Amino acid sequence: MRRLFLAPVALLSILSVVGCSGAEEEPAATDMGAQRDSTTPAGCMSDLTCGNGRVCVDGECRLGQCNNERTCPAGQTCDRATFTCSGSEDPPCAEDSDCQGVAVCDAGECRAVQCRNNADCDPNEECTAQNRCVAMVAECVDTDGDGYGLGCEAGDDCDDRNPQAYPGAPEDGQTNCDDGVDNNCDGADSRCGAVDTDGDGFSDDEDCAPNNPEINPGRSEVPYNGEDDDCDAATRDDDLDGDGYGRAEDCDDRAVNINPEGRDIPGNGIDEDCDGMDAMPSADDVDGDGVTEADGDCDDNNAEINPNAAEVPYNGRDDDCNADTRDNDLDGDGFDSPQDCADDNPAINPNAAEVYYNNLDDDCNAETVDGDQDGDGVLATQAGGQDCNDSAAAINPEADEVPYNGQDDDCDPATRDDDVDGDGFNREADCDDNNADVNPDVVENAETNCDDGVDNDCRGGDVMCDAGAPDADGDGIPDDQDCAPNNADVPGATEIPGNGIDDDCNPATPDVVEMCDDDAFDRAAPNGSRETATGVEDGNRLRGQYEGLVICGEDDDWYRIDLQAGDGLEVDVRFDAADGDVDVRLQKLVGGQLVFVDSSNGVGDMETVYERRAAEAATYFITVFRFRDGAGRSPYGMTVNVFAQCQDDAEGFRGEHSDERTDLENPNVGAFPLVQDTRQICDHDDDWYQFIQAEAGNVRLDLLFTHAQGDIDMQLFAEGQDAALTASTSSTDNELIVRELPAGTYHVRVYGFRGAKNRYKLFRTSGQVDSTRVTYQGGDIPVPDYAGGVPGEASLDLEFDAPAGSVIRNLRIRDLDINHSFLRDLRVTALWNGVPVAILWDRQGALDGTDGGEDDDFLPFTGGDINFDNRDYPQFSGLPARGTFTLLVEDLAINDEGEIADLDVEIEYLVP
Repeated sequence: MRRLFLAPVALLSILSVVGCSGAEEEPAATDMGAQRDSTTPAGCMSDLTCGNGRVCVDGECRLGQCNNERTCPAGQTCDRATFTCSGSEDPPCAEDSDCQGVAVCDAGECRAVQCRNNADCDPNEECTAQNRCVAMVAECVDTDGDGYGLGCEAGDDCDDRNPQAYPGAPEDGQTNCDDGVDNNCDGADSRCGAVDTDGDGFSDDEDCAPNNPEINPGRSEVPYNGEDDDCDAATRDDDLDGDGYGRAEDCDDRAVNINPEGRDIPGNGIDEDCDGMDAMPSADDVDGDGVTEADGDCDDNNAEINPNAAEVPYNGRDDDCNADTRDNDLDGDGFDSPQDCADDNPAINPNAAEVYYNNLDDDCNAETVDGDQDGDGVLATQAGGQDCNDSAAAINPEADEVPYNGQDDDCDPATRDDDVDGDGFNREADCDDNNADVNPDVVENAETNCDDGVDNDCRGGDVMCDAGAPDADGDGIPDDQDCAPNNADVPGATEIPGNGIDDDCNPATPDVVEMCDDDAFDRAAPNGSRETATGVEDGNRLRGQYEGLVICGEDDDWYRIDLQAGDGLEVDVRFDAADGDVDVRLQKLVGGQLVFVDSSNGVGDMETVYERRAAEAATYFITVFRFRDGAGRSPYGMTVNVFAQCQDDAEGFRGEHSDERTDLENPNVGAFPLVQDTRQICDHDDDWYQFIQAEAGNVRLDLLFTHAQGDIDMQLFAEGQDAALTASTSSTDNELIVRELPAGTYHVRVYGFRGAKNRYKLFRTSGQVDSTRVTYQGGDIPVPDYAGGVPGEASLDLEFDAPAGSVIRNLRIRDLDINHSFLRDLRVTALWNGVPVAILWDRQGALDGTDGGEDDDFLPFTGGDINFDNRDYPQFSGLPARGTFTLLVEDLAINDEGEIADLDVEIEYLVP
């Protein structure tokens, strides 16, 4: 039976205190310069620890609006697959019969899927992770002979092309380490010298409790046990709501407004200040606004807050003392502003799907451009651009035409897709489609176009010159060169098996019809069409997922896989071109019709197709076929990787998408990124680069990233050598290689450890690091109040002068002091050369430094001032070191003013 690639579901338990050697975890706020990527789940105990727009599911914070505890608005249902609220046309269900045969009943909801488990499928089928019934492979396909493989009793193989790689194979810090191979199928290549004392699969240098197997980066945080279970200091063990008080003092550690310093609202039945009772409403009118606490004044210390006042949106206060009047999330879609980029439209929010060409940012995501559905950087013709096919990123005016794929890749009808030489014959009939003087209409005989080493008429060979020689059948081939001098159809271009004739006059070409032993998928159920396509799954590996596949005769092999909006897809097909040229095509199903996405029809031993980012959820179809149908068999292997919510780099003119070392055989591929470029590693993906060291000297390679978002490592190779010269594999932010190198060509591999995904920057410099610092010397700069619908703005520029070509490695704000009487009015942004780079303050706090919200990440208990020292912002890394730093302060609500008092900034940069 084929193994199902089902994502494990973590079970969150409340455990008693367990003694171990791990260090106790202190409550910690998230560093704004090292915040988690939106796709990297954080540990959680409740929704309150997850932040706006996220919910707690099985101990992890995930993008969503609802879960088992948080319900959806009336009339909407919670999609348990995406944790989003949406209207449902299907009624709740108790059993499958309630779903009227068009779906199955799963957790009380009708879901339009084929199956939940194998019991829903026929006896000879199984239910995949994508809830499809597919033919069960009833045999063991073990291509490399190590006992593991598709359908094998021992289990699946993480690389069925390598007999040294299988579950349980020898691999540790001394054996099969740093060889670039996951030998034991645990998801990572062991690091040489690494020691795993507790045997939990994490080396001591990445394990914060190397003597306790229950504590490692793969665990979920267990609150209140005094241990850093997940080895992530940012995940709270106590004080889950981040209000500054642990469970021992906090009477509700899931509510940020409830703690010993909370303001107890009289008469609401809640003990906000943890004194054991709810405050009694007072009959005094302390603020003189005419309303007492007894009459419903919810803040009798502020005359602007009472039941008669109008609610002022986005000021963080209940101005009208009515909890049902929204201060934020005015459209009630579950997302607050500014995360919700249109808080007056419930159809627009970060969980909405982008509706292309409507001039709206439906999903509040700048990366999904309204007029560029395929994300190739070129606007569609529907949006006034020049992209003639906005469903395929491989098709746009900047792309090269790919011959013979049936698509206008470069959006120029004048560029030929077939009959490239324009001689009137397509590639199927033309034996040299790059030479207009070669085609079946060209005369070639013993007197014309003879003895020139060219098969001019595409009949399978060059005719030797022999003017006047007998030619009984008149086919232009003298009888002494013709194996069938009385048959004008012989010689022909190809051999026709089984007709008893040597059609191509080549005795080495067999005339017999060879039997073709098809692959296990075809034997389980033929997959030669879209309707019978075999369901495949996310491989989560670099190679060797489906091996032993075969194309027979004129057969095509069809496969299908489902993607969610935002997912990427890469399909690699490996084969030996000598056994037949195998090509691959990728399409998706839209409105019942197949839409072209990508194709690959080279002449090498591997074909690859991509979908960088699925614009919408859809079923994708992979077709593997031979360029020229014929007899015999063409074996191949295929690896399918779904990049979950990860958009890989585009295939650009600088070779950004070089994920195989063999790609570097092309000297124009694998150039280092430009200083302003950021690259992306998706799960189970590699990026390869190359550089030429013109003369012997020192080289410094900096790989910059935030470790908390995913661990990335780097290796350095000399061209032509299989073993790495050196590597950088730390468990911290950034990797560094410094080495003296002789002149030559070198290769750099960047990869995610244990399948991690992350954004990164890569630089090659001389190795010299320098810094410069600029301090503002002027007086206070006023921050005006919001007025007349226009935000108040104040800005401050600092000019940095560094050598030309220098690159920022890190930017540190040494000192920042902003005075303001109501910090929740402010948004503070740092820019470089006029472009926003980092948000320093985003109005997410609710209690001016006492609630643990995002605004308070660097501001514990400082009241009405933003005042901090020595904050690092690695978001600036990779930018040109010569430029202008701008601090922009915006006042986005009425009633309060302030000033910028101090600013001191230092940059560390790499010298070219």
